[in-house]
Amino acid sequence: MRSWWEVATPVKEIREGNIREDIFAADLGDVVDGKAPLEYIDAVTFFSRTYLTEGLNNLLEDVLSILAGNGGNPVIQLKTPFGGGKTHALLALYHVIKNRDKIDHLYPDLPKTSAKVVVFVGTKQDPLKGRTPWGEMAYQLGRYDFVKEHDDKRISPGKDVLSKVLGDEPLLILIDELVEYAVKAKDFADQVSAFSQELTEVVRARGRCCLVCTLPSSAPYGERGERALNELQKIFGRVETIYEPVKGMELYEIIRKRLFDYVGDESTIKNVAQSHFEMYQKMGADVPPKVKEVAYRDKIEHAYPFHPELIDLLYERWGSYSTFQRTRGVMALLAWVVHDLYKQRLPSPLIYPSLVNLENTKIRSNFIKHIGSEYNSVIDSDIAGRSAKSQRIDKEMGSEYEKYGIAKNIATTIFLYSFTSSGKSGITLPEIRVAILREGIPPTIVGDAVNKLKDELWYLHTDGVYRFTTQPNLNRVIVEREQTITSEKTVEETRKAIQNGAGSDLQCYLWPKSHADIPDDQNLKLAILPPEFDKENLEFFDKAGSGFRANRNTLFLIGMDSHESLSMAIKNWLALKSIEKDPDLSQSLAPQDKKDLKERIEAAKSNINFEVISAYRHLALPEKVWKDLGTPTIGLSSSISERVKNYLLQEGRILREISPQYIFNKAFGEGEGEKRVENIYNLFLRTPGLSIPENKEIFLDAIKTGVKGKKFGLEDGSIYFGEDCSPTMESIVLRPEIAEQKKEKKREDQDIERPLVLDREIPQPPAPPERGEVTGKQVKRKKLAIRAKVPLPWNFWSNIFRGVIQPLQGDQLRITIEVEAEGEIDENTINLKIKETLNQIGAEVERFNVVDVDEG
Repeated sequence: MRSWWEVATPVKEIREGNIREDIFAADLGDVVDGKAPLEYIDAVTFFSRTYLTEGLNNLLEDVLSILAGNGGNPVIQLKTPFGGGKTHALLALYHVIKNRDKIDHLYPDLPKTSAKVVVFVGTKQDPLKGRTPWGEMAYQLGRYDFVKEHDDKRISPGKDVLSKVLGDEPLLILIDELVEYAVKAKDFADQVSAFSQELTEVVRARGRCCLVCTLPSSAPYGERGERALNELQKIFGRVETIYEPVKGMELYEIIRKRLFDYVGDESTIKNVAQSHFEMYQKMGADVPPKVKEVAYRDKIEHAYPFHPELIDLLYERWGSYSTFQRTRGVMALLAWVVHDLYKQRLPSPLIYPSLVNLENTKIRSNFIKHIGSEYNSVIDSDIAGRSAKSQRIDKEMGSEYEKYGIAKNIATTIFLYSFTSSGKSGITLPEIRVAILREGIPPTIVGDAVNKLKDELWYLHTDGVYRFTTQPNLNRVIVEREQTITSEKTVEETRKAIQNGAGSDLQCYLWPKSHADIPDDQNLKLAILPPEFDKENLEFFDKAGSGFRANRNTLFLIGMDSHESLSMAIKNWLALKSIEKDPDLSQSLAPQDKKDLKERIEAAKSNINFEVISAYRHLALPEKVWKDLGTPTIGLSSSISERVKNYLLQEGRILREISPQYIFNKAFGEGEGEKRVENIYNLFLRTPGLSIPENKEIFLDAIKTGVKGKKFGLEDGSIYFGEDCSPTMESIVLRPEIAEQKKEKKREDQDIERPLVLDREIPQPPAPPERGEVTGKQVKRKKLAIRAKVPLPWNFWSNIFRGVIQPLQGDQLRITIEVEAEGEIDENTINLKIKETLNQIGAEVERFNVVDVDEG
């Protein structure tokens, strides 16, 4: 659909922004005095911009018929709310009599007659020094002398004198704002009433004379005005004919005629109305039933380029204020709205309530003057302006929101529906959808945006309907209470929240001050760093207390991305709890706010844990590499340690199953034939970057599986290879080929080992037994010396220890070691391992020669 500004053409004044307030404020007195704008003084211009409603057309025909002597009720009361078109109707009567020759081509079917016109406007006359209604009428008719004394004394002249004043010629009497005059004429208000009654009787008795008087539907002048209105209604109510100058959808036509030179072709307008009708049909219960009726489609056609809701809410809700002046007030305000949107060129098929720009001072002032300047702060805070929260929400919620100004438009709509001097104010969610939805805006976005506004705006209230007031809502109270929360209290509660959110999936250490705060054990550990930490300082991995950290691969560090959001969540929760504990404050809250307070406390408590997990997203691995865990998925992890462990499991850094082949590949280097299980396990715990088994049991199960699958063997008193076993940390893992060899020689090895396992005693022949004595083997102490040369592969040294040395333990044992070895032996091995070991066991080294073979 084409935008309305591509179809319709506003009048020149609106296009150029030369909008004067007086062009919408018709004043009969100014027209008579020749002081009114051209639009009202010039009859042709006036009628070219006037939509002749059914009521106005009937009024003109009836009055002209009475003046022509064709009968009818000569006393007519125009009774509509303020700004309902009464003065405009009087002007039409004035011009049709005074300037009939100029407008005859416009309304050739109207009855033709000539008459005098007498005008009295209560707002123009001075009750103290000016002429009275009877004096002014006589003056305009040139018969002031008949009533001069009555005028000076402020006494109604009576019917006989009035009959002489009015004369016999055709006469039209137009009276406007009589109630206001009666209020001001408090010293002779009774005479005004008496004159009104006498005048209606004289006019009714006289032919070819018509009295048209306007009365408001309610008095805007307090108690005195109410009395005056009641009195005049009794008088005119006995004889008058009541006309409604504007009714039904005629208001739309009046506004279009006044504000636009051209509203577009019929097919375009029907297309726009039909598109909206179809959209509302699809939305079902999400919009009010009335907008799904065929009659509403007709309303859209008649109101084009305005959405009918905009005109209706201004006329019915804002028009209920006595200061708004209904028709003229609506037109004056809409003139600025049209100018603003015509200048902006926003893509929109209609002018919706949501598009009223409250940042425009002209538009805003037209609302504020009726409700009070205190609402300026409400608009600035929540709706329109650089720092308005609704506009910030649009930016935060993404391009779709910002493109259409969803949050701002909804807030604007709620504001416009928040005011009326009668009936219930506010707007429902289905009504909000009607006021905002247009081509391109997803309907589902409205509910989400409304909830966001409820959570963040300060003056928005809801109790089934949404409305703005000057009373701060719970959001504002929370913000004010948050400002009283000290940073020390926030830090204290933050630490508690992190402690609660740490979890137990890993062994956690909260905010360690130094590496000494984290033990160097074999458990999988997570150091949760404080909010302010240095990414470059990773000495936790290197040191543990006064020494170096051995089990480096068991430690992980987690740091915050930013603690601002978490701190805000903590302060919010503290503020909510503070409000709950404050009896005076909590009792002063509206019922809906009290309910919201309980719900928010629960939501805030839940939100804190999520904020804790979200904040801690930077993970340092033992190889001193940082990983960003990103934003967590809601409900996926309940604690920091759970999230970290899930990540490490997913990345394969922690293993719940470990491959025996992986163990073998990492444990055995070239030339290595056997290793203790504990040493292999420590290899994983101490080598940064290696995948690490989740616990010791998983590792031992993998050893067991590897032995049974012949990935390697196990020596633990016996040799296991391809069979079940029960490995311990003291067991020895063997290369498969070595395990196989040992398995094959098992029996032979047992035969060799048996005689070597001596109790350091050599058997002697038994002594002759005595009678009755049971004899057994006897052993005697011997001195044993062994000297042997054994060309032994290095990985078989344990056979010597177990078969020769170990059986002799417990007595004085002296071992002489003579070793000859040739190969690639580096200096570190000689000095740091061999010599250091000999020194530590107190060996008496008789000879220690190292010769470079290449040098001979």
